[in-house]
This record gives sequence, C-alpha cells and structure tokens, in this order.
Amino acid sequence: MILAKGVSYYQQEALRKAREGHTHLPIAVTATRLGDGTYKVLSYLADDVWRFPNAIFPPGTADHDKCIRFGKIPERWRSVLKIVMLEYYLNGIEGRVRPVGSSLISFFKNVSLFLKFAGAYVECLSEISEFLCMQYVNYLKNSSSRSGNKFSKSYLCTRLSSVHTLHLLSKVTTTPMVHPWPESSATELSGANRAHWAQSKTLPIPDNKLAEIFRAAVSRLERADETLALAEMVSEWQAQYSYSGTVNAKLAATGYRGGILGLRLEKNLLLDACSIVILLTSGIRVSELMSLKVGAHYVRDGEDGTKFYWMSGVSTKTKEGKVDWLVTKLTHEALDVAGKVTAEIRAELNDRYSLAKSASNLIEMHDYEAHLDSLFLGWGGHAHKLQVFAAQTIRARLKRFMLAHNIDWEVAPHQFRRTFARYVARSQLGDVRYLRDHFKHWTLDMTAIYAEDQVRDKELFDEIYVAMRHEKMLVLESVFEEDALVSGGLAETIRIFRSSDEAIRTYKSRREMVQFVSEVVHLRSTGIAWCTADSTGCSGGSVLDKTRCGDCSKSLIDESRLPHWVGIYAQMLELKAIANDCGPGAGARIDSDIRRCEVVLQELGADIEELKLGVLLEGGLRHA
Repeated sequence: MILAKGVSYYQQEALRKAREGHTHLPIAVTATRLGDGTYKVLSYLADDVWRFPNAIFPPGTADHDKCIRFGKIPERWRSVLKIVMLEYYLNGIEGRVRPVGSSLISFFKNVSLFLKFAGAYVECLSEISEFLCMQYVNYLKNSSSRSGNKFSKSYLCTRLSSVHTLHLLSKVTTTPMVHPWPESSATELSGANRAHWAQSKTLPIPDNKLAEIFRAAVSRLERADETLALAEMVSEWQAQYSYSGTVNAKLAATGYRGGILGLRLEKNLLLDACSIVILLTSGIRVSELMSLKVGAHYVRDGEDGTKFYWMSGVSTKTKEGKVDWLVTKLTHEALDVAGKVTAEIRAELNDRYSLAKSASNLIEMHDYEAHLDSLFLGWGGHAHKLQVFAAQTIRARLKRFMLAHNIDWEVAPHQFRRTFARYVARSQLGDVRYLRDHFKHWTLDMTAIYAEDQVRDKELFDEIYVAMRHEKMLVLESVFEEDALVSGGLAETIRIFRSSDEAIRTYKSRREMVQFVSEVVHLRSTGIAWCTADSTGCSGGSVLDKTRCGDCSKSLIDESRLPHWVGIYAQMLELKAIANDCGPGAGARIDSDIRRCEVVLQELGADIEELKLGVLLEGGLRHA
C-alpha cells in the first residue's frame, strides 16, 4: 500500500490507538520513502511481523534481521509489547539517543526472553516485582550459553539493561512496571564496570596467523588479471556453447583444469581476498565495507610529493554518515579488483533498475537503489535477490577463505579492526613486521592528517591511540622488570629507578607506575633502540649513523633489540677485515661502531667472543 499522507501521521495515530488497547487495527506503523516522496507501507499495527526500513540499519544487514516477530511471544504479552516497541521506535527515551535498527531488534529479543521468564509467575507488567527481577538476575548468572559457557558480563549487562528500558517505556501503558532494581543498576549487577568495558573483547589476530592470511590474500590479488581474463573468456564461450563440457575443454586447453565451477570458486576467493586486504589495511567495520561504492577512492599529494591514498564510505555505527579513511596503495588495488570481480552482477542490477524505472515501478526502483554501484554484490537472502552481502555472508566467506588456504584460524571480521589498530601503533613505534610498507603513511603525524577536515573515522583514530598506549606499556613493563637486561644512555637511570622501593611506593602497584610513566614519556623506535627524545633531527638507527643510539643519553635498549645489534656487530667485523681498503677515516668509524656494539651487547648478556667466532667461521665458509 502507498500512503497518501506523510507516514508520521499514521504512526502517531497507531500509537494513540495502541495505547487505547486497539492493537488489532490495520494502521501503518513502518514505511519506506519512495523516489516520488510517497511511502510504501512495510508493516501495520495489527501485523504479527513488523519490518523496519532499511534506512535505520547499516549496509549488509540481512532482511530477516530487520524484523520483529510478535508471534513468537505468548499472546498475553503481544498487545503491551506492541505499544512499548512503537513508543521506543517513534519517540525513544528522553535523555537517550534515538535507537537505531539493531538496537530495536536487540531490545525486542531481550525483552521477549525476560517476559518468557516472568510469564511463569505473572500475567501483566504491573505484577512484576523487584523480587522477581532479582530472581531473573540470579537465573541469568546461573545459566549457560549453548556452548556450555557462562554468560559474559557484557551479555548480562545488555540483557538486564533491556529490562530497565522496558520499565521506562511501560509508563505509557495501562500496566506500568516498577523499577527492577531501584538501588542498583544493570552495570553493577552484571559486574560490567568501567574497567571491564575498557578491556578489548575482540583480540587481534596473532602475528603468525596474520602473516598466513595476508600472504594468501595478496597472492590472489597478484594473480587477479589472470583469473579475471579466464573468467571473461568463459563468459564469451558460455554465450556460444550451451554444453558446459565444451567450455571446460576450452579452459583445459589454456592450462586451467578446474573447470567452470573451479574458476567460479577462484573468482569468489579473489573477492574475499579483496575484502581481507581492505579490512586489514583500513580498519573499517563490515557494515562500512558494504557501504563502499565503485570509484569511491582517491589520491592526494602531500607538500613533499608524498601520495596519500583515501577511501570513502558510510559509517552508521557512530552516526557519522560519510567518512573517509586513510588507506594504502594496496587498498586501492583491492578496491579496483573488487569492482572488476562484481562488474557483471552490478551490470545486471543496473539493467533491472533501468527496466523498473522505464516502467515507473517505484517500489522495485527503491529496492535496487540502495545497491547501485556497490562493490560487494551477490545473490542472497531468503528471496534470493541481488543485494550487498549481509554481515553473516562475509563471516561465512572469510571462513571458507581460511579453509581453502589451510589456515587454522577462526576469523571474525572485527578482528581485522583490532589488528589494524595494533599494527598502526607498531608502525608509530617502528615495528610493523609483515605490513611495513603498507603502513608507512601512518608513521606521519596522524593528528595533522585527521585535523585536515571532519570527514574522518574518529572512533578508529581513538582505537589506534589506545593500541599505541598498550604497545608502549608493554615495552615499559618489560624494562622495569627487576632482572631485565637494558642498555643505552638511559639504562643506568632505569636500573636505579626500579631498584628504588621509594619510587614505586608512590603508586599502588608497578602497573600503575608504568601507566603513569607511559603517559609522560615520549617513546618511539629507531629500529635498534627506544628513543625517548621528543625533538626531531636525530639520525640514530639510520644508515648514516646506525649505532648512535648505543651511547645516546635519550636511548633505551632492551632484549627485544638484541638481534639487531648482533647483526650490526657482524657487519662491522666483516668491514673491519677489509678496513685497509676503506681508508683511515672509514677505519676509525668502523672501530667506533664496533666499540658501541660491544658495550650494548655485553649489557644485554651476549657473549662477545662467541659472536666473533661465529663471524669468522661464517666468513671462512663463504670464502671456501
């Protein structure tokens, strides 16, 4: 049905009638706006299933996750819950942000579970007592998930918060519910205090697994032209030959023996590789990945000629709307390849949209509009229609990618965001391991980059700084250990400080001391040491003065840097063997570097004579 008046008129009428007890009336409660300004009704007050509009959900939300189903709860609760849900959807709660679609769905599910529990004891909301609510708390704390584990504090807090929200919304009904716990709160009862929420619930991907995932994804990107060329030939052959065996034979003649089905899988895995690279090198969420459009990336030149790669999308999680992310050249390559992989299916969607437009079919046009020019398209949903991938689909595809490449890791999409933040933090501290080249821009002043304009993912920016602080604390915790070996100009100061009980007594714990120090001490990596200087112009760790950090008053060298110094020492000894050919100036410089290396290595517990012997033996074998 198409509404003649604005949808808000019908919604307010539905709420008024619902409060009067007339929840059986066919009055529109949810609708979506069409291109001509009219509204297509999605749900009526009397319906047992309410479908909410796409606009309040992030891209990639499955259609069945945009509905609430009153038929699944006992009949005696349906009428009052329709009032509560309509009030929450239209008016929200005073003092709170209006609920988005996922909040509405989550609230309904949690309240349904509570009412199922309460229904064994009471007949209406006003009969629910504080004692019954406390029974519900104890019931949840003693219950387990399907996997047999106790519910997490976060989950308990969400479930209990929904009960309190029900109490607030029930005030518009004729049977208002009492405050479930007037002298406490959902946070306190669940144990999800500030310290709990400060801890990251999603752990980063371990380095070794990340290396496997990244190599597998990049390897597929490097073969993208070959895969896409074969796919294009297959499309042409399928237009000529009806028998798939003929096409498979022609494929085999090119050297590819996987057949049509194998190539289809290769193409799907290539798209998955694109999504992995984009997620890992940008830190975006899956919903933001699904918002990406063809050509939504650009390059800007810095003042020194450095190229900055940017990507545009939409963030609904923080209600920021259009957002730009600083990414890498590799990200742009993945975006371009993803666009080529889905070009055929996008062309089909555009054709269907054009047909609907020529027929003035506003409803079909509206269904297609949200997906026009989208990068990650496919057939999905219960209706098996063309749309952007649902979040569940991405999770399933990532698992398939891991299986196809024999990677033993239960990957979750949000892990890429946490991993990204950690690697950017390591980039700032001079250690990005497998992704060194791809995070080089993040070693620049991020504050200046993000201050350039407001269209940035500020929450991701905050997560990066949280990760940086965590990485810095790990370094400081290790050097403050009593038996930790340290070298460099600050080594003696550190030894004196950590042996002084008086210094630590001013804090409640060693960790509190480290937290304080991490906030006031500048820390960056030169590759061979930790530098605490907050000024620029230092050449320590560079090719020009590789060993300068050894006796710099601002340097701190821990055991994690030992392999670097061993390598430098070996190089210096090899250069010493040919010093006569280098001239007196070079010889003096080599001797200076060797002395610096030996001081550092001895303080870090290395055996100098053993290292010399190793270099001599290796050199002898090389010349043999």
